[in-house]
Amino acid sequence: MKVDPTPGIHPSEEGDGAMLPFVATDDWLAADADAGDGGSLFWYVVRTLRDARWPIAGVSVLAALIAAGVSLLLPVRYAAEARVLLPGSGGGGLSALIGDLSPVGGALLGGGAKDYNRYLAILTSRSVQDAVVDRFGLVRRYRMADRPDPRGEARAELSSRTKFAVDLKYDFLSISVLDGSPEVSASIVNFYVEELNRRNELLSAQNASGQRRYIEERYAEAELALDSARAEMRVFQETNGVVEVPAMAEAIMTSLADARAEVVRAEVEFQAMRAQYGDENPQVAAARDVAAAARSAQERLIAGQDQGMPVALRRLPALAAEYGRIYQAVLTHTKILEATRPILEQARFAEEQERIAVQVLDVATPPVLKAQPQRTVIVVVTTLSVTLLAMLAALAFAWLRRNRAYLASQLGAG
Repeated sequence: MKVDPTPGIHPSEEGDGAMLPFVATDDWLAADADAGDGGSLFWYVVRTLRDARWPIAGVSVLAALIAAGVSLLLPVRYAAEARVLLPGSGGGGLSALIGDLSPVGGALLGGGAKDYNRYLAILTSRSVQDAVVDRFGLVRRYRMADRPDPRGEARAELSSRTKFAVDLKYDFLSISVLDGSPEVSASIVNFYVEELNRRNELLSAQNASGQRRYIEERYAEAELALDSARAEMRVFQETNGVVEVPAMAEAIMTSLADARAEVVRAEVEFQAMRAQYGDENPQVAAARDVAAAARSAQERLIAGQDQGMPVALRRLPALAAEYGRIYQAVLTHTKILEATRPILEQARFAEEQERIAVQVLDVATPPVLKAQPQRTVIVVVTTLSVTLLAMLAALAFAWLRRNRAYLASQLGAG
């Protein structure tokens, strides 16, 4: 079945040229399906759109005019932007010092590299948002005075107009704010940077103060422990009459060796003289007394009764163990103080120094070109959308007009 170029009508079979309404039949549907898989459907769409070109053009032009008018009514906004450097990944100052310490010092204080999330948390905090709202009177500027929560509504509006973007490739943070005034937009952005530095300095000072107090407490505890160990060492030395047990032990062993040698020498001389002169000889009696004196001196030395060596030999292991314990405590707390002292000095210095959160690369200046509304985009997108919808509507209307009799018969039959 041949489809007439004009939708909805076809020549009458009488050949008189009269045009009758086209009624779809099952034969036509089959023929149309056979012809619809090639170029026939494409040319049918083209002919339909050609016939409806003027209504489609009129609707598109009207939509473009309406979009242009609406875009002219939208408020103009300018976007000022500032770029600031993010903090480095490596810690400095106290963190760098801790990294060079021994395990004893490193255990006293933990460190870690700061992240830009800290600064985003500061910028998006309620306190900073409220400071911006109060500083620039945004409740009145955004016309929120009649709202149930004027400050909260103004804060929400400010958040919707503010953008914080982090460039991970080049490590910088951009801050931009939309406002109807270029000057106000730039001022708000610069105020954000000022508040970021001010609040970061305050928070860092609080953190440094807490670290300094903690280190001072640990340092004071180490000093008390060292004083206690030294006092215990004095009591030990005074009670036992020793100064250094290792030196005392060495001296005792040396004295015992000398005393034993003296006993052996005296005994040998006594026995030799006794064998030669007999027991009644005065020289033998003198040698006997010398040997007895040597044995007595050795016994006094072993018993710890000698004035120069007041420690008994049997007590020496226990004294050495006690002395080692006390000496180890003194040495440990001394090393802790040596490791903690530079950390304490650095913490005191860090508490006093000025902290700048970010370094400003580009200060926000009043923009010249508007950021919103993008009128060209609005008009073009609206026009294209309406044109597409008009084309679809024309095709749908042509199909309904062409098949209205068939649809009516089907609906009547149902």
